Amino acid sequence: MSETPPDSPSTSWLARFWPRHATPVVFAASCLVYGLGLGRLGLVSRDEPRYCVVAWGMVASGDFVTPRFNGAVYLDKPPMLHWMNAASFALLGKNEFAARLPTMLTAALCTALVYAMARHAFGHRQGLLAAAVLASCGVWFGMARYVRFDTPLALAVTAAAWWAWLASEKGPEGRHYYVLAAVAAALGILVKGPIALVIAGGAFVIYLALVHRLRALAQVPWLPVLAVFALIVVPWFAVCERANPGSTAFFLGHENLWRITRQVIAPGQQPWWHVIVFLVGGVIPWTVCVPGAVWQALREARGPDSPARRLSVLLLIWVALTVLVYIPPPVKFFQYIIPAIPALAMLVARHVAGPGGRWSLLALGAFLAAAGVGVPFFVPRFLTLCGLPTVPLIPVATALGLLAGGAVIWSTLRGRRGIAVAAAAVWTLGLLHLASYVAKDCNPYYVSDKVPLLTAARYARHGETLVCYGYTPCASVFYYPYRVITVGYFVPEYDYPGNEGRLGGLYYPYEQAEAVFSRPPAMVGIVRSREWAELQTRAPSRVQFLERCEPYVIFRTVP
Repeated sequence: MSETPPDSPSTSWLARFWPRHATPVVFAASCLVYGLGLGRLGLVSRDEPRYCVVAWGMVASGDFVTPRFNGAVYLDKPPMLHWMNAASFALLGKNEFAARLPTMLTAALCTALVYAMARHAFGHRQGLLAAAVLASCGVWFGMARYVRFDTPLALAVTAAAWWAWLASEKGPEGRHYYVLAAVAAALGILVKGPIALVIAGGAFVIYLALVHRLRALAQVPWLPVLAVFALIVVPWFAVCERANPGSTAFFLGHENLWRITRQVIAPGQQPWWHVIVFLVGGVIPWTVCVPGAVWQALREARGPDSPARRLSVLLLIWVALTVLVYIPPPVKFFQYIIPAIPALAMLVARHVAGPGGRWSLLALGAFLAAAGVGVPFFVPRFLTLCGLPTVPLIPVATALGLLAGGAVIWSTLRGRRGIAVAAAAVWTLGLLHLASYVAKDCNPYYVSDKVPLLTAARYARHGETLVCYGYTPCASVFYYPYRVITVGYFVPEYDYPGNEGRLGGLYYPYEQAEAVFSRPPAMVGIVRSREWAELQTRAPSRVQFLERCEPYVIFRTVP
């Protein structure tokens, strides 16, 4: 079957879209896709409520220099996400929608930026395909609706890489783009630390070396670049260090160097290849297109020089460097690969629109159809464990899989690849939104402590303290309206060394349980169900059962 040029008007309805206004339209559409039902579910333990508590603490205290969790200094991450969430809370109030809005907006901005980036080098049609691929990557969609640092980091990395590449393409006339790239990289450092500069800056320098353009570094206006970079990065670190001596060393050591040197026993330790699994699995359903996309990019890298070829090289390095950066550390989480997904989405879009993309799209269609057929056999048990209803999920997933698979195959054979990509994207987004709509706050996989904490709050008298025995839900400080203290395991959010000796009234070891529970006034308490018997043994006659709200027991202390 003959191939039509990627931007041929006869190829797809996508090519007839008005490019001039496409970027804001892509942003608006992305906001709709990511934002539908954004605040319906409670904050997911443990990360979402932790970061929301810090942001709300800034609003309540007026201190935007020192992040705090329940009054204790919390310096595990820089403040940019906290500032964004604090601004959202100040405007919209303390609720789940306001909490997730900044992350959602950064995901939408990144999607629009991916469109603009791909359009510039590959053409308008491939830009739209790249945006559709990115929006429908499973992990990307989930993280766009989740309060974490990784999606804002991905936006910073994407913007920095894009503007640096654009500056190298335009020569002396594009020197100001280097300043914009420095702004993006600096903001990325304020989001999650030096990793932003490592990925964006490292990928760009390696790219220049591979395409024999290192001389472009001589065109960088280094004085403005370094000045802007310093003006953005240095002030917060300096002011925070003054307010909290040792904070910079703690952040660089505890949150960065120790993850590489393996000096600390930490959760989430996995073998090196898990990073690759996280990346390939995170772009479902486009996983079947990844091998072809990488192979095409490698072939294009050896072909005639052109802007499209050079951008493909940068995208390959960008993906590879993100993976390599997270291979040595023992601590690996799936969200770490988020900064690589925009680059991989552009490579996939480039591939499915190219000569070899037909076979990948046919494989994608077969995968979707097979997934639809397999849903009734393999998914019901998983849905039951997750607390999700099998109806309507099973029949809808089966029907959508078969319809989408057939549409992708038919459209591909007819040369309508834009429709094929749209069908796969609609299948993914439809299922994800449906699962989000029928999900409940309490189930083993979507763990939100909202319901038990609001239940505890209903038992509370005005101003009554909540005491958490053993495990302390981060969401307790968000959902419970009064003071929260802990008896039992040390709260990891308090681990900044400067908090030592300042946690009196916030944390008590197990040995002091009976003394805490016996002193007036009475307190509402919450304990995991499996530790209720232990609590009764440790503080006999000092606790009164109120209600079981799984996975917790709610009680009141008896002074």
